[in-house]
Amino acid sequence: QVQGDWWDQSDWIEKVFGDYEARWIVPGWKDPLFDKTPQFEQADSRAVALVRYAAEGLSDLRDTRTALEIDLGGTMNALGAVAFQKQEGKLPPALSGIEPQYVNRLFKDPYNHNARYQGNVFYDMQFWVPMRDQTWDRRETPKPYAVEVVLPGEGESLFVAEAPKGGSADAVLRGLSDNRPALQQMIGRPAPEIALNDWHNTDSPITMAGASGDIRVVIFWATWCGPCKAAIPGNNEVFAKYKDKGVTLFGICDSNQGRSMARTADQHKMAYPTGMMGNDNNEAKAYNLPHWPFAVIIDRVGTIRGAGIWPKDLDKAVAALLAEQPKGWIEKLDAEIAAVDQDIENAWADVGLDMSELADMKVKDVWAAFDIDVPQDIVDRYGDMTTTEISELAFSDPQAVQDLGEISMEVAQRIRPGMFNGETSKSYTANLDDTTFLLYSTGPDGMDNRAKKVGAGGDDVLMWPPLMSLTRKHLHNEL
Repeated sequence: QVQGDWWDQSDWIEKVFGDYEARWIVPGWKDPLFDKTPQFEQADSRAVALVRYAAEGLSDLRDTRTALEIDLGGTMNALGAVAFQKQEGKLPPALSGIEPQYVNRLFKDPYNHNARYQGNVFYDMQFWVPMRDQTWDRRETPKPYAVEVVLPGEGESLFVAEAPKGGSADAVLRGLSDNRPALQQMIGRPAPEIALNDWHNTDSPITMAGASGDIRVVIFWATWCGPCKAAIPGNNEVFAKYKDKGVTLFGICDSNQGRSMARTADQHKMAYPTGMMGNDNNEAKAYNLPHWPFAVIIDRVGTIRGAGIWPKDLDKAVAALLAEQPKGWIEKLDAEIAAVDQDIENAWADVGLDMSELADMKVKDVWAAFDIDVPQDIVDRYGDMTTTEISELAFSDPQAVQDLGEISMEVAQRIRPGMFNGETSKSYTANLDDTTFLLYSTGPDGMDNRAKKVGAGGDDVLMWPPLMSLTRKHLHNEL
């Protein structure tokens, strides 16, 4: 009885096909179309079961094509750079230097889109020579550049980051934020605290810094600001829609020489809490406030995720972050951490060790307690050091990391069996010297991380050096 008739099925076939056709011809992943849920996912799996069955897999088809385009186009660009190096005896100053002599036309980065222009305007892929282009202190000896390569799990691709499903939170929030460099640089950093006075519509002051467990939407406004007051009804709607989903929306009012914040809030039927800054609004300087109104989105752990978001875009911004960090997300994370901590504490107790004494404990005693077979030369070199000294050494001595890495992994396995068997992605570190360059895409999140983490689920997508070659070399070294 729930199955749709022929006409319903036909309508949904047209909707699903038309939606996929539209997504297929749009280049890149930055188009607003990808922030919308595909028609396929909106179709009722019971009423139009045949449509859902027939179209299953189409969602991955465009991802596969993009992966292929990146591999082929990135390889072409990389070979152009290698040809330039062979001909000129040096690498090009920028990737654009290989066009048109070595490649007829550069393949652009499908993830790196300039949203300020109409149409589809894409940037070049990122080209970076670590040993040449890094800024080094003159007293510092340049070291090989370390890239973490995350190996794929079952069914994952080694080569490309996963394409965004409905728009990643980072991509959406950055796209909605003010593009001034000072504001873009705030994104990803801890939110500074602002001390507020004269709270209205609440009995409890609200903090901005640190992990509160809630997503915080902070709206800077002023009693003299017409657009601020005009935005209050829309802000009320966002407040009401998300207040029971772990989202705290509140205002921060310009002190403005003592004008009545409470009276203005009541006149415009403000439903959400608001506090007032101190005289001269010095606290606002921490947020590089360029205009009023001005909204900042802070995630559940206290990190700024969006800055300078306009009132009309608040709902979309909150929805994107809520999809990434739903209500209960931080509690679930805390529970997982607590479970790990308890397992570790139990494991130490089982072998007769007291965790409270861990900092001053010699590592050879830890190895002996967990019955770890350690080569004698390693015991002689590191055994009498405390666990604190070993931790500090790991940040300054790559040789110590290499010597102790496998041993530390074995200790971790004894403490919590299965810790690295599928629960955590396996990865390896590739050290790149001055004989090569990095050619990469910023990936779906649109953030340039200098290809520090690539591979399955990595932040950026590495085209050169080829991940297959790096992995083959790594496996060869392991053997």
